[in-house]
Amino acid sequence: LHVGMVSMLVFLLVKWLWSRSVRLLSIVPAAQIAAVFSIIAAFSYAAIAGWSVPTQRAFLMIAIVMWFLFRRDYVPKRIILAWVFSLVLLVQPAAVISAGFWLSFVAVAVILWVSRNPSRWPAWVRVQWVVSIAMVPLTAFFFAQISLVSPLANFVMIPVFTFLVVPIVLLGVLSLPIPVLSDVCFAIADWVLSGVWWFLTELSQWSVVAVGEMSLSYFLLVMVGLVYWLLPVTVPLRHLALLPVGLVIFSGKPEVAFGEIKMAVLD
Repeated sequence: LHVGMVSMLVFLLVKWLWSRSVRLLSIVPAAQIAAVFSIIAAFSYAAIAGWSVPTQRAFLMIAIVMWFLFRRDYVPKRIILAWVFSLVLLVQPAAVISAGFWLSFVAVAVILWVSRNPSRWPAWVRVQWVVSIAMVPLTAFFFAQISLVSPLANFVMIPVFTFLVVPIVLLGVLSLPIPVLSDVCFAIADWVLSGVWWFLTELSQWSVVAVGEMSLSYFLLVMVGLVYWLLPVTVPLRHLALLPVGLVIFSGKPEVAFGEIKMAVLD
């Protein structure tokens, strides 16, 4: 999200500045030069962020979108997602065994699918609860536990980081030549993060529910149910497909009791 934010802001700023000059517009259209700077900004921010799998996905998706914008071509979003999926695996093949890889791509796929279907609910509300439900089988499969309050955490965390923490920290970095201003920015960011940490600490005390180990066959059954549930509202008995998702919570006690540990070592 933050890679996309920085890229979008640079795109809009460059496009606006370039459009002020008729001479520059006669050389290169504003949208095309803005797309180039947007890719550079996304690459720079992703490099600072450490090139994790979600960061790679975000940068590659932005780069591909901007490349087609530069060429003035239109490509469906699902094709862009498939290209990014392939490119991430090409750059980092071991990502296929990473939980973050599957969580991030499934979340983006669900967001793209939900955004296509009209609803009486506001888009940001619908995306939040649909993605939260879609993540239940994945988190249960990978971690043998699920969070019942992740929608609440995301509801608070995403706006706080998007509109407060990240802009303030970026402003602090840009104002490093003026120590007084940068110190104020970092102090404000630190104060906000302290509140965030307190909120998450309180939330974590009752947010996680341990579930039994999920078999691959049951996991696939639940995912099929989710796909059916994500179909348009005109599909009959669509909400019954959520039954397997609900059963995940009651799928049995975890094999390892509290205070014990079970370790598998691949030698």
